[in-house]
Amino acid sequence: MTSRTGAYQVKGVPDGKYWLRMLYSADGFKVRSIAITIKSGKVISVRVSTSSTPVTTTVDDPFLAVNARLDLASWYRRYGVRVEGSKHVGNTQTAVAPPWVAGTYPASYGSRTLQWKRNGVPISGATKTKYKLRSADRGKKITVTATFRKYGYVTGSTTSRSYRIG
Repeated sequence: MTSRTGAYQVKGVPDGKYWLRMLYSADGFKVRSIAITIKSGKVISVRVSTSSTPVTTTVDDPFLAVNARLDLASWYRRYGVRVEGSKHVGNTQTAVAPPWVAGTYPASYGSRTLQWKRNGVPISGATKTKYKLRSADRGKKITVTATFRKYGYVTGSTTSRSYRIG
């Protein structure tokens, strides 16, 4: 199980030795295999597959001690959001952002929400892919923020470049 911060927890697993194999595609495909030993419901040692000796840790997060935490927080920046359309009052803007999560293998769908903003402040009710520019937008900077969620992954948001509306 992964927490919102990317920390791994093992719950309900009997005492013994186990292998965890992680495959992810944050910035190129990577595989990490980790041997763990569980005793009395706690991880007492962790060993990355490339090491011959286990690391017995006293820290709260033994996976962090062997640098086994996977950085899945950057996938949403790599596939950011952008705005298309004429930047003049009366025209419709379109937010373009992938509906899938690039940090999974194979790439899979997560949930994506959008929020249009005027000078950095959320525009009430502007949460769809399309947004029609109004007179209140004239002279202001418009952006859209896409927030991506997928169970087991860090929630991430990315904001488009800002555009001054004419």
